[in-house]
Amino acid sequence: MKICSLYGVGFYYVPGTDMCIKIGGWVRAEYAYGDNGNFAWGWANNNANNRNTNNSTWRARGYITADARNQTEYGTVRGYLAVGLSTNNIGFDNAGNTFSSNRAFIQWAGFTFGLTQSFFDFYNSPATSYWGSFPASDTGDGGWMVAAYTAQFGNGFSGSIAAEMRRTTQIVNSGTFVRAGTGAFPGDYGGFQSPDVVANLRVDQAWGSAQVMGAIHQVNATYYGGPNAVSSGHPDDDVGFAVGAGLRLNAPMISQGDYLQAQINYTQGALRYIFQRCAVRCGLWRHHRGRQCVPAQPDHGLERQRRLRALLESAVAHLALRRLCGGELQRPGQQDPLLVAGRRRW
Repeated sequence: MKICSLYGVGFYYVPGTDMCIKIGGWVRAEYAYGDNGNFAWGWANNNANNRNTNNSTWRARGYITADARNQTEYGTVRGYLAVGLSTNNIGFDNAGNTFSSNRAFIQWAGFTFGLTQSFFDFYNSPATSYWGSFPASDTGDGGWMVAAYTAQFGNGFSGSIAAEMRRTTQIVNSGTFVRAGTGAFPGDYGGFQSPDVVANLRVDQAWGSAQVMGAIHQVNATYYGGPNAVSSGHPDDDVGFAVGAGLRLNAPMISQGDYLQAQINYTQGALRYIFQRCAVRCGLWRHHRGRQCVPAQPDHGLERQRRLRALLESAVAHLALRRLCGGELQRPGQQDPLLVAGRRRW
């Protein structure tokens, strides 16, 4: 096959076409002891520490990636896919928890469509913490559905606006604390009506990068009596929001690829933007029967305390050192807008 040098190392021309393709991938096997049967939560995963606790855990992950690019009169069109296997010895090892695809997107003329990383994201949680389940907005590992446009302003400055899959947490209704989307209890989110609107402004230069971002989120509960209890009525829809800012400083004086990073977020009515990894265990939203959807009020102080704790935890800027092992893949909007939209994770 003929080498294609237009897009960097590793690309080859598809025979008989002008398209270039790069095939890659990675494999990892892992064993843990004392993780309480959960690689993400560890000791915080309902740590009963009894005869039923799984102190030994196996996990294996492997992905094959395909990156295809071709020139058009409006710029480079690109398709990217990452598919593979992600399995462990906890639960049932079947097709439902083994096949994994965390990237499947198209980029062309500044547009990005498909499964990639949210354009709200900045802070890379797994890069600086083995336990990834703490307050953060990071969607990088599993990916997120987006339709976005990124404008390049020159000198490393860019701006993006995106319609993204909504981020739902819990809704509290009639004193019931429920998980959104289960359809089992009153107070769940209603059907998906409007995507979240996300925007960012960022800069990527030799010293590092910085970003400010915001999101608007629709809060729409189902009926008071449950998903099909039409006669019971429902609260009005409301609008939540999230804002944030992040900073990353390269630290090559320590070692090649090291950097310091920090991010701070604030939200009302869109708590998944500070609790992406623990949406079921953290944060809530309350609907009152007065047909008005409002933030949680201090009924016996419980809901208010939970929301206050969530905001305080999210306001702590996580500052940590990251040593890259083999490099990091970038997302749209960085110095090369056609590099991988997201970061490689374990």
